[in-house]
Amino acid sequence: MRIYPDTSFLVSWLYPHDKNHAKAAAWFARRQTDEWIVSPWAEFETVNSLRGLVLQRPGPTAAAMEGRRRYFKHLFRAGPLERESVDWEDVLKDAHQVSSALAVRQRARAADILHVAILEQINPDVFVTFDGDQAALATARGFQSVHLH
Repeated sequence: MRIYPDTSFLVSWLYPHDKNHAKAAAWFARRQTDEWIVSPWAEFETVNSLRGLVLQRPGPTAAAMEGRRRYFKHLFRAGPLERESVDWEDVLKDAHQVSSALAVRQRARAADILHVAILEQINPDVFVTFDGDQAALATARGFQSVHLH
């Protein structure tokens, strides 16, 4: 099975102090031998989000988050994560279509729309997220999505 995790899942899975870490870790553990595909957007957004956790009070140290970032990068070399490249022109065209079709009917943040537009290209078997709005967008576009909460 090809699984596309969004940033909310990846951050929760990678950061042990996240409120959803246990749920993400358990969901991953049951599917660790599946194909986990990560887009360039999810990779960047995950690293940026991990860095941003340092600003929380109380929050992790910059050194701790650098360790998480390095671990995340290691998972692409050692597995189970695989990078999936996308055609950015097509992603943006698809993002306009998703926005046009859905943003007037349901909550659709730009970052969420990008994830859903990327789904159009990589066509995973399942999309997993902690973001209910994003799961609803993916489902509305015909993708199987799992909204963990």
